[in-house]
Amino acid sequence: MDNPAQELYRLFGQWRVALDGNVNSTAQARGLDEAGGLEAQRRAMAVLLQTIERLDDLEDAGVPVAVYRRYIPAWTKMLMGYPLGWYSQTNQDEAFPPAAMDQLETLSSWFRVLQPKLRPESEKTLQSIVADTDDLLRADESISVELKRYLARLLREIQAALDDEKLGTSFDYAAATERLWVALFAAAAQSKSDEQRSKWSDLGKRFWMPTTVGLITSLPGAAATIVGAAIAQ
Repeated sequence: MDNPAQELYRLFGQWRVALDGNVNSTAQARGLDEAGGLEAQRRAMAVLLQTIERLDDLEDAGVPVAVYRRYIPAWTKMLMGYPLGWYSQTNQDEAFPPAAMDQLETLSSWFRVLQPKLRPESEKTLQSIVADTDDLLRADESISVELKRYLARLLREIQAALDDEKLGTSFDYAAATERLWVALFAAAAQSKSDEQRSKWSDLGKRFWMPTTVGLITSLPGAAATIVGAAIAQ
């Protein structure tokens, strides 16, 4: 998740709005009797944990995070419906205190500005993938002009972020590497050479290495959509 605080704020806001007077319990507001409501609850738990972990990245970048850490118990209680319970009558401000919501929104703004830093081993592996992709892109003449342009532009974006430490702090490596991963398999599908097709596939498989697997937040989920967008650009 690129911005877990933003997603948590969105979920809290959605549940908060649902407490409109006609609906006045946590269980009702979240639809916990339905599969979709339970899935949203699980997602909120996951992004809260990710939000807490990402505070370390902000602290490493020199951002004061003490006030956000103080709100972790409040956000956790909001998530768990504590101490109100699932079926007790409540209202928007009681279930989701405005001050806690405001701090979460502010934190999400920091996450939009400062992206997670690459680990040294991940940076080294990504650098290698970018270089090898560039070499293969020049060698495989069977790839469509549209995909060649897309890949070349994407490689330049990633390389610029790797070369410029200041730019790298605001670069969304997760989104860029996901686009690259999908584009590599799009190239494999287009390639007319068995040897080069295998090389394209092997490049994509390198994202499953221990040093790079954490770069991509979700691989297969949106693959078809991203391939279509990549080729169209």
